Amino acid sequence: SIARRNMESGRVDYLKDHFYWITPQGWLLMLRRDSLETFLWNPFTHQRIGLPSDQEEFLSKSTTRCLLSHKPTDPDCIVLAVNLRNTVLWYCHPGRNRWFKHTYQPKTLGDESRSNVIGRIEILTAVGGEFCTYTCTGNFVTLKFSPTPTFTKIPVGDNSNHVYPSADRFLLESHGELFNLAFERPLFWKKKVVHISVHRLDIAERAWVKVETLGDRVVLVDSTSYGVSPSAEAAGLKRNCIYSLRPGDKGLYVYNMERGTTTLHNPGRDLLDDVAARIVMHPS
Repeated sequence: SIARRNMESGRVDYLKDHFYWITPQGWLLMLRRDSLETFLWNPFTHQRIGLPSDQEEFLSKSTTRCLLSHKPTDPDCIVLAVNLRNTVLWYCHPGRNRWFKHTYQPKTLGDESRSNVIGRIEILTAVGGEFCTYTCTGNFVTLKFSPTPTFTKIPVGDNSNHVYPSADRFLLESHGELFNLAFERPLFWKKKVVHISVHRLDIAERAWVKVETLGDRVVLVDSTSYGVSPSAEAAGLKRNCIYSLRPGDKGLYVYNMERGTTTLHNPGRDLLDDVAARIVMHPS
């Protein structure tokens, strides 16, 4: 529990027979190990929402990230499975009877390499029922399902002025707006974060605008390419702070935007130092 700053151990028998993927919305996409059955699962209430079976076995045979466009009870909800090794998307509607495959061309996002395009698709984020990302060449990209997948590009200026040449970047939605977080690093010291910057997309001005404060909200950044931004009061956390996890590191890092300082919390002495935790939100 991040709010209580303690490790609460418990056995979740339901997970042992399944592969699972955590969504930023807190739901888990579940795949039974001994069948092709898939469904969304709320780990706090154990509610299940049925999905089409994985007849093509794309979930078990590829590296995948899962997102939801809406709450899974919304009739417009799209369950999106992003292949992190190939230019392929799979999607479905909860309660329907099949997954659909969509293969996109790298040129869809502009004049970028195939690996760069896959990396940008990897950080897709749901905002207002659409999926959003941005490209290295300065385009803001939306992915809509109307009903087939359609990419749209909008040129956006980069006013970020990053000081350091290397950074891990995350996109997240907050109050219907898109934010870009950069964890900046020295070129030859990739495990050290020396600066954290936050920018908000101003779509009217077509520019990323620097954010000095989160106000009464917090940001939680998982080690696997997604972030969320709940209210501090609802989450029981300190306002105007960025809580982050890092790959291969059990520590919880808390960056105070007002002070510009970072505090490291040890989630449990019994955990190995290189065991990275995962963030799971309470589904709203």
